[in-house]
Amino acid sequence: MTRMTTWGMLAVAAAIFSHCTSSGTADVTVSRTSALVQIGNLKIARSNHTATLLTNGKVLIAGGSNGGEFLASAEIFDPAAQTFTQIANMTNRRAGHTATLLANGTVLMIGGAERPDRTLSSAEIFDPATEKFTGTSGLATPRTDHSATLLQDGRVLVAGGSEVWPQSLASAELYDPKTRRFTPTGSLNEARRPAAVVLLRDGNVLFPGSSGANKTVLASAELYDVAKAVFTRVGSMTSRRHKHAASVLPDGSVLVTGGSDERDWKNVFRSAEVFDPVRKEFRPVTEMNSTHFKHNSVALPDGKIAVVGGSKLVEIYDPATNRFEVAAGDLGKAYYFPSATTLQDGSVLVSGGYDDDNATVNSAWILKTR
Repeated sequence: MTRMTTWGMLAVAAAIFSHCTSSGTADVTVSRTSALVQIGNLKIARSNHTATLLTNGKVLIAGGSNGGEFLASAEIFDPAAQTFTQIANMTNRRAGHTATLLANGTVLMIGGAERPDRTLSSAEIFDPATEKFTGTSGLATPRTDHSATLLQDGRVLVAGGSEVWPQSLASAELYDPKTRRFTPTGSLNEARRPAAVVLLRDGNVLFPGSSGANKTVLASAELYDVAKAVFTRVGSMTSRRHKHAASVLPDGSVLVTGGSDERDWKNVFRSAEVFDPVRKEFRPVTEMNSTHFKHNSVALPDGKIAVVGGSKLVEIYDPATNRFEVAAGDLGKAYYFPSATTLQDGSVLVSGGYDDDNATVNSAWILKTR
């Protein structure tokens, strides 16, 4: 089947589906430029894992959990062949960890937990040339469910998280690839297990909401000023949110989507808002077609944002129209903590997650764009 025929069929499907309902939503508009296609499976079912685009165009998928088992396994996705290949294990089992592509093309794996009662301070480096992991210096504080953000100068800001659940951390550290060491930096104003952390165009880092101390959920936001190495408070979000997602829009503002408040599963959001880095204010935008929770969002080459996970629908936000459309096709079920990685051709790899029955899956999809 040719590409033209495929997209022609999708256009017909979109026209039909745009008058239907899905996932308990009102009428939705189906995108004519994006479609979800299921591909081959991961070698190992996993959720809460990391998936990192390498400089060679392949994707490193590592760690996570499969039910009660925390994983050290890793695999490589080759977009050209659309295959998954298992590689050597990490030096530790890790879930709730982070993976950051460094300027030299290696990947820094930080922290996480190797079992529910053991949080890690260790870190390791993945070398794409050898496809192996080796240890590097450790964190000053063990942490899981933290953030790790590559700064414009090549260092990595590691902030928040938890050492002993459900307590949150305010401390932060910087990893310098030149010295291969972590050093403390200024602390967050409020302890938080941060989700939706993004690097702004000016080089500073936004921390909107997230899980706070003693199981609270925060609306407050903070900025990390790289030059001053301090965290400062900025305007609060329009809703308290955790387990939400955020991505930077073409104009430098930030789209924040979904999540929930203290009621967790009982009050999952369709709402979204935008942070203006000039005014340092949040404002609501149009709602999504479905609720999204424990999800991801990624920027697409055309400036739109794909929202993936927490619903069987994949949604596409268009900043030009301030509307969410849904991709043609769907995941079949709502999957939580899947990965979403934008590939070099502009498509998105979606993999893993777990469903409402707590079953972890090895399924994978490609969100095709044009």
